[in-house]
Amino acid sequence: MRKSCINEIFPGQEKPIDDFAANDVLVTSLLEHGIVPSTVYDEKTEEKRHPKPTTVLNSGFFFYLSGMKELLSRVEVKDDSDDVKKRLTCEKRLNEWLGKAIDDWQILKSEGKV
Repeated sequence: MRKSCINEIFPGQEKPIDDFAANDVLVTSLLEHGIVPSTVYDEKTEEKRHPKPTTVLNSGFFFYLSGMKELLSRVEVKDDSDDVKKRLTCEKRLNEWLGKAIDDWQILKSEGKV
């Protein structure tokens, strides 16, 4: 019989959707401010968390689709760059931030901190 629930396959592991639900708003908030979302802080629970790579990627993708306008409104450009160049620069940085967050998570995991 095939098991479809990740909790049954890997006992003690939370489902990826649970991590996403707990951290998406916090990851998105950091991305809106141009901050690498390696560690998020939930002010309500006063808890520091490290979103999983799947959460970072999914939140980043949704942010790319719907939140880039917020980021672009915060970016100041010194030269006379057009909007397309500004957006491409922000897209590149977004990818770098997401990659850095995943690298940080892997380091934390290798040190047994996640």
